[in-house]
Amino acid sequence: MNKTMQLLKNLWITFRPHFFFVSGAAGLSGMAFAYLDPPLWRTLATFIICFFSYGLIQALCDTFDLETDRINAPFRPMVSGELPVKTVVLVLSVTLLGVAVIFFLMNPILLGVQLIALVFSLTYNGMKRIPHAGPLWNGIIVATLPYIGAFGISEARSVADLPPVIHFNAVIVCFVYAGFVLTGYFKDVTGDSQTGYRTAPVVYGIRKARWQVLPYSLFAAGGFVLYYWNRFGLWEKAAPEAKVIYAILGIVGVTLLVLSNIILIRDPSEKNSYGALLWYTRGMVLTFLSPVALGYWHVALGTAFVFMISMEYFLLKTRRTGQA
Repeated sequence: MNKTMQLLKNLWITFRPHFFFVSGAAGLSGMAFAYLDPPLWRTLATFIICFFSYGLIQALCDTFDLETDRINAPFRPMVSGELPVKTVVLVLSVTLLGVAVIFFLMNPILLGVQLIALVFSLTYNGMKRIPHAGPLWNGIIVATLPYIGAFGISEARSVADLPPVIHFNAVIVCFVYAGFVLTGYFKDVTGDSQTGYRTAPVVYGIRKARWQVLPYSLFAAGGFVLYYWNRFGLWEKAAPEAKVIYAILGIVGVTLLVLSNIILIRDPSEKNSYGALLWYTRGMVLTFLSPVALGYWHVALGTAFVFMISMEYFLLKTRRTGQA
């Protein structure tokens, strides 16, 4: 394999492609709630940027987390030395600059949203040293994606111009994703404890901290129910088939989140938490996509089908290492 192909392969691994579907679903939820028939290029650009955002965020955070990864995931390209950190920083800088140019052309307020996501990404590793702060801090990063989706395909120039449901949806995304982050901490206790991170499993111990994953799934269930609330008009205006698809996606999504919690609570070990994380990821994607069905049930159903099959393919590749 030539050097260029090896570089691209290592970058691809570093970007964690199995999680692209999380950011894609979060961004699509914002797009659905604010969609006003924009030019095709804006729709495609917005979705593509949201979809690949997880990779950029993860790679950026990884550049600050090499010491811990040397213990938890020594096989990762930046840790093994196969992918120079300077190369990753250069690729990220050029990509983020390119995204900024596209954002300026689409809707300048997106530059502010991008800046918020960037600041929170750069400071995330420091927040892992404060119990309970890390998951919500990371949740806020992902919660910017519904706003990127909404601003990307609308003419809104401030958060006040967006439909109120966008803000509600962003809160749901934030807390549900925070549960994903907390679940992931359980598989990294060894490295986190040795490098000074004060995550919940490190501070309270795995057996006590295991119960702290439940509130995030209950929050998702509460959000699922509150989408019925007629203040937003989503349920009231939805076609009968849209309500059915919404119910199926939402119920299955929340059920998978709870299943993840049960797996972790029954056997709260570092090894077992990998499986819990995979189930949480599946449930999270469906949870994010479910409200899309109330406005565009064809899009929600088709995207859920493609995302779940594609994500499963990439998740299979993580089984050898037990690190997602």
